[in-house]
Amino acid sequence: MKKKYIIGLLTLIFAFSILTGCEANENGDFDLSSEIVVVTREEGSGTRGAFVELTGIEEKGEDGTKTDRTTKEAITQMKTDTVLTSVAGEKYAIG
Repeated sequence: MKKKYIIGLLTLIFAFSILTGCEANENGDFDLSSEIVVVTREEGSGTRGAFVELTGIEEKGEDGTKTDRTTKEAITQMKTDTVLTSVAGEKYAIG
């Protein structure tokens, strides 16, 4: 039941992120030269763990070790709602 809740929450976060990121620049085009701002939860968060696993950001080594490949430049937030607020407030953010 907890996994269904987490997957549902991640789906909502992803959908919200897409919808808030659909804003165009003055010319009506998405500025492809802009850098993407990555927003993430803190390490050890169940939300982050599920997200990196489902999206393939977590890499599994041949020896079974797991490596989280989230960029070091990511903005780290302590709560899901602050991730949502950060993404909503930044045109080129994903989180």
